[in-house]
Amino acid sequence: MLLFELLGELDITRIIPPLKARPETIIHILQIIANNEGDFKKIEDGVIDYWKKTSIRRTEPSRRNSLRAVFGPTLRHLQLIRGEGDEIKLLPKARELLVSYEHGGTIPFKQKLAEHLVKLEETRWASVLPPLRNQEFISIDSLMKNVLRRYPESAVDKSKLRKYLAYLEYVGLISSKNGEIALRKSLYENTVAGLQRSISTDQFLKVLFDIYSDLRTKQTSSYVPIPEIKDAVCERLGIWPDQFDEIMTKIPKETGEYLIHLTQPMVRESGGLKIGGKYFYYISVYTKE
Repeated sequence: MLLFELLGELDITRIIPPLKARPETIIHILQIIANNEGDFKKIEDGVIDYWKKTSIRRTEPSRRNSLRAVFGPTLRHLQLIRGEGDEIKLLPKARELLVSYEHGGTIPFKQKLAEHLVKLEETRWASVLPPLRNQEFISIDSLMKNVLRRYPESAVDKSKLRKYLAYLEYVGLISSKNGEIALRKSLYENTVAGLQRSISTDQFLKVLFDIYSDLRTKQTSSYVPIPEIKDAVCERLGIWPDQFDEIMTKIPKETGEYLIHLTQPMVRESGGLKIGGKYFYYISVYTKE
């Protein structure tokens, strides 16, 4: 096949952008810019101070690289800022994200950011999420091959894909397990439709107990990994992972009807639940007759 014929089958207008900044830093950098709009030096000083406090690197971050090469380009790719120097301004979506965080904290912020990422895929970026609707867990290599069937290599590379997937996992649209990823389908469909789910404690507990019972029958131990039950509950109810964590933190762990027992892991594993300064990774549920 001739080169121009091959390129004719690929979408060369879209890319996976290089999102160099970690997703959890975005809200803090937006706050710094919002508090110092019109003064580039103060913005840069604020970013440097923030990076010093949060970076695990021993060397001090470069003043030139921090905002101009890492955070600035990332925010521009995310369509959250415009302008250069003293003319850097927050775009309306950035202000919407800030309001959601200031009024409701991390959960509504992540929901709004998830909606924004889905919209960017629909309108500007290479499409990663829709092909996952018909998949269960899939390796990064397999996903990369899928993406490359639709976009040229110049638009996509594994490093960019991994960094973008980190954003999708941060907002809760995908989950990861043993190096593979899966789309949280009900959350994705709700996000596309602009729906936000709120549920009662009774609804949550019923689904939690039902899913625990299902998972419990598939193993010899009564202790189920929290990431497994979290994924299943979120999928069944169409709620976000942070909503699951928040509800689990607030509900009573023992009543006259049930006992929820949380257990700490022998070795720290990701995806667990932090309550009262302790980290838990396993859950067991007992109903009282």
